[in-house]
Amino acid sequence: MTGRPPRQCLTSEETEEINRLGSNLRDARVAAKLSQRGLGRLTDTSPTYISRVESGLIAGISVLKVVMLAKPLGVSASQLLGKLPKEILKETEKEDCRKIENRRKRNEWLERRAAKDLGVEPIAPPARGRPSQKKSRHIKR
Repeated sequence: MTGRPPRQCLTSEETEEINRLGSNLRDARVAAKLSQRGLGRLTDTSPTYISRVESGLIAGISVLKVVMLAKPLGVSASQLLGKLPKEILKETEKEDCRKIENRRKRNEWLERRAAKDLGVEPIAPPARGRPSQKKSRHIKR
């Protein structure tokens, strides 16, 4: 026996959440102009599985699978689950970007500090922003 509950054992709230996931998945897939087969190819999932999720027939979908389905659609797993408003998601994404930027700055500082302690020149970090405009070498005919 698998760890998935039988459909008849679910409460009405749980059934509603499963149906919300299915309809949100269908809406996001249609908005991304993907067929069930196309989404299946991108996520290494069968079109039948996607159809069953959209129809609310699969009760035991894992969080990892929701994330995998959301990624090529350009939405978050939370949006597919329909739990958070878009405004909150945008704030969360901004906070994540700030954390990543702070972590990058701290790592650069630690690298400079380690280089100073070792008495060597620090490795220059990769240039940020736009790449420099290099002149192409075209042969004139």
